[in-house]
Amino acid sequence: MTSRWTRLSTSVAALAAVALAAPAVRRGMVPPTVTDRTAPQSPAARPAYSITYYGLRLRFEPEHHSVRGDVVIGMRGPNRIAARGPAPLTLDLDTTMTIDSVVVAGTRVAETRQGQAVIVPMAIAAGDLRLVDVYYHGTPAGDALVFGRHGDAPVISSYGLPYSARSWWPSIDAPRAKADSADIEITAPSALVAASNGRLVARRENADGTATTQWSVRYPIYPDVIAVAVSNYALLTLAYRSPGGDSLPMPFYVFPEDLEKARVDFAVLPAMLAHHVARFGPYPFMREKYGVVEMAQESFREHQTLPGYGSHLITGDHTNDWILAHELAHQWFGDALTVRNWSHAWLNEGFATYAALLWREQSVGKADYLAAARRQMVPETYNGVLYVADSANVAQMFTRVTFQKGALVLHMLRHVMGDSAFFRALHSYVAGNLYRTVTTADFERAAETSYRRPLDWFFREWVYRGGAPEYSVSGLSVTPSRSGYRVAFDVRQCQDSGVFRMPLDVALTTRSGVVVRVAWDSARAQHMAFDTPDSVTAVALDPDGWVVTANAHAH
Repeated sequence: MTSRWTRLSTSVAALAAVALAAPAVRRGMVPPTVTDRTAPQSPAARPAYSITYYGLRLRFEPEHHSVRGDVVIGMRGPNRIAARGPAPLTLDLDTTMTIDSVVVAGTRVAETRQGQAVIVPMAIAAGDLRLVDVYYHGTPAGDALVFGRHGDAPVISSYGLPYSARSWWPSIDAPRAKADSADIEITAPSALVAASNGRLVARRENADGTATTQWSVRYPIYPDVIAVAVSNYALLTLAYRSPGGDSLPMPFYVFPEDLEKARVDFAVLPAMLAHHVARFGPYPFMREKYGVVEMAQESFREHQTLPGYGSHLITGDHTNDWILAHELAHQWFGDALTVRNWSHAWLNEGFATYAALLWREQSVGKADYLAAARRQMVPETYNGVLYVADSANVAQMFTRVTFQKGALVLHMLRHVMGDSAFFRALHSYVAGNLYRTVTTADFERAAETSYRRPLDWFFREWVYRGGAPEYSVSGLSVTPSRSGYRVAFDVRQCQDSGVFRMPLDVALTTRSGVVVRVAWDSARAQHMAFDTPDSVTAVALDPDGWVVTANAHAH
């Protein structure tokens, strides 16, 4: 086994040597049954096995749209075992995939299946290491692994949405099942190029007209962002040098017909990477790469170190720079920091969407940033709740609420905290949770530490509840005062939902220009008064659009 998977830890390598000698029972192909990959069917209660390693050895046959695999899963026993004794291991694998055999610590075991759940009889003492070796084959259904064509060439590509890994390989298909490392070995027709996560180790030509490509991941990674892509790719390479002088390879795998357009579009990525590093901290996977691969699916997805990018997005005119900025940000928010469960999906998608806004702010200007944020303030964005109570409801995770409202929450929090404290919080949130799993509470804690004041009220209003304030201004009066003039007015929150607490910029229009003051509004009705040197002719709330509201400007 150590010859198949390079640089395994000593303990896992010793176990792997045992697994190598185990029998592999292969059965014939069974007609697949299509199931819904978005509805997890595995039992909810599982032992707290700690995943240490994934080793995927895959053979693709483009003509048959099939995959045959041998997946090694390394794990450590739970710290505590229930009084009734160790529970079996439950893996996730779609019913379109056929299990050929399962080997545990060198011994063939008889697995059972309950829908997408593969139940493996085994017991691991607390703290012990164990390898499970699963041999399987099948024709995947759905879009998690697609066999397609572009021109005369085949293309095979994965698409890592939540609970999608089970569609094409056996794993504990949850973000908490983050392995310490992984190896991906891809065998496909030798005329094709095989790309995956991490660092390219080797490619060897086989006697049967295929080639085997080995990729090594030595950073923590969870199943849904393990990626494969196979086609007749052309390779475009750029380079990034970190502030400390380290060089990062940037390989881009694109269809030959899209190479020149990709050369234009992807040229912006080194500058984007420098921007994100300045905002969020060092690139998390410096010892490996940052690349992009063109995929069969007409979408985009954040696979670790190798996001997938649909061919229609490569335009040669920078139309989709925002998508490149979004996917790059996922290397921090989603890959290096992984949500503990999908209820907190906004920590991935909202942060990546906001990162694209920050890139606009730097590359185009502050006015463009503010205008782009304001365009997201529509009812279908802010009426939903960011926290997804049902972590199996994938459809609810991929709406404007998760993406746009998530970004707007960060936009508003920046205004609440101020730039210095806010961006310091982003850095500390990343640094303090690097390569771990996170929840909203982890980000709230980092924000409060930087701000040095409680922010639980903000997260209650904007993460765990829907709606937005709707302001009205009435009773404007302007009277002379010792310092000039006294302007007073009443602000009312008119929405049917609960009252919101937010700082409001108040723009006071005078004969000599606009004066902006800040007032904290936290009541259904509130009286506000300010002293100004000149008479005031108009009052506008939140003129720059820092607060999500249906009427950002009130007169």
